[in-house]
Amino acid sequence: MLSQINDSVVEFWNKKDLLVAKSRASETSADNFIREFAKCMGSTSDAIRLFQSARRALRVLLETLQLHYNLSSPSILLPKLTCPVVMQAALTAGWQIELFDNGPAAMTWREVSGLARQKQCDAILVTHLYGCVAASRNDVELLRQANLIVIEDCAHCLVAENGADVPGNMGDYAIFSFNYDKPISLGGGGAVKANTPSINIGSAKAIETAKEMSELNRFIAHMKWRRHLEMQSGLYLKVVSKCRRLWKKFQNIADSGSGFEVSGVGPVRSELGIELINRYPEVRDQRIRNAKHILNTCNGVFWTGLIGSNENAWIKLRMLGKDTKSISQLRDLARANGIRVGNFNWPRTLQHDDRLFPIAEKWSARGIDVPIHQNLTEQSLNLIVKWLNTHIAEV
Repeated sequence: MLSQINDSVVEFWNKKDLLVAKSRASETSADNFIREFAKCMGSTSDAIRLFQSARRALRVLLETLQLHYNLSSPSILLPKLTCPVVMQAALTAGWQIELFDNGPAAMTWREVSGLARQKQCDAILVTHLYGCVAASRNDVELLRQANLIVIEDCAHCLVAENGADVPGNMGDYAIFSFNYDKPISLGGGGAVKANTPSINIGSAKAIETAKEMSELNRFIAHMKWRRHLEMQSGLYLKVVSKCRRLWKKFQNIADSGSGFEVSGVGPVRSELGIELINRYPEVRDQRIRNAKHILNTCNGVFWTGLIGSNENAWIKLRMLGKDTKSISQLRDLARANGIRVGNFNWPRTLQHDDRLFPIAEKWSARGIDVPIHQNLTEQSLNLIVKWLNTHIAEV
């Protein structure tokens, strides 16, 4: 039996749930999942398309927008601190990249709007990092006044409530991810939601049940190994990690960067997704309770988004460490107790430069990812609080 570590974000399904999903899988499963996913945000199913990954979804969306609006040299304004695959998707789609400083006390959306006008950008990505709501509907309308196509990155944020101010419902388009460390994990997959249904984005191809089951079983094995390796160090970790990289290269895994094969959201992932949507409100609320417990007992600085914490649907907390040495000590202390705490998302910004983007660079260099997932015990939460109070930057 492999020793494992609690991850930053943990799935709320198991092998038994997967077998039940397989037994329910049918030709209509994907359509049913789209309908339920849309319903949880008060939207309609014809606004959503499924893809192999959020990265693929963003790339296809940008390619489609370029053709639809006949943009000869399109550019998109991205937040400085975000997942590197976002920039890769935009570049692959043929878009030029401009950046803005993001994070607590960074640029206001009015300042971002002015920057977009100055740079003559065609679109902007509003990213709701760590489950924190980054902008309000008024902010989004301000961006539209700068003639920007507003795309929301909801990979980290699924509030799952009706309302015009809910992430995913405010922009012209929204991107969602179903990867392993996201609000709802299906072992991979992504989606585009069109709030401006004037273009045909397309969707992913159909997937056979047998192939999807094979992928999901490999996903379970991959995550077990990944969490086992999180507890290791030294030569053992280096050797095993290298062997896994070579195996992946030899197998030519089409993973879209995840480390495990993903063909898309087929009938099995769809049935699993329907069940998880039903469970999600309870899981989301437990994550929020855990987050508030830590925040109420730690005198630290945390990532809030730009409109406060009451609307957030955290998947993890991002807190500010004292310095890199302190963060390393905290990571090792937590690892020794089977808990994953450290600077994971992300220790480097897009196109690293700390002169023009001081807020994003600070949160990248000194940020700490703190787990708040639904499986944490009260004892684990109290340990986390104890460690944080000696290693985080005080308010």
